[in-house]
Amino acid sequence: MFFSGIFAERMDLRFFLTLGMLTSSICVYLFGIAKSFEIHNFGYFAVVQLIGGLVQTTGWPGVVACIGNWFGKAKRGLIFGVWNSHTSVGNILGSVIAGAYVDND
Repeated sequence: MFFSGIFAERMDLRFFLTLGMLTSSICVYLFGIAKSFEIHNFGYFAVVQLIGGLVQTTGWPGVVACIGNWFGKAKRGLIFGVWNSHTSVGNILGSVIAGAYVDND
């Protein structure tokens, strides 16, 4: 992510994030179609995962730069706190939903 942050500061953020996330989605698609095309080659999956991992590093530095540009210094702490709470909220909701699903099934 260190190098992605350097690139994010020097490129147009919209282009940087769009290119990174589209390439990431293509890598996920390539994983999905492997079964349809009966691809069972470890090298294929290793290369797709490597490329996917590299382009996914564009996400966090790009988002941090966007939020830094959109909000003033006074509100950055609050915004990043709310933004980072999504992980905890997602974990809690995921556990509750999975528990309810298991109980009803």
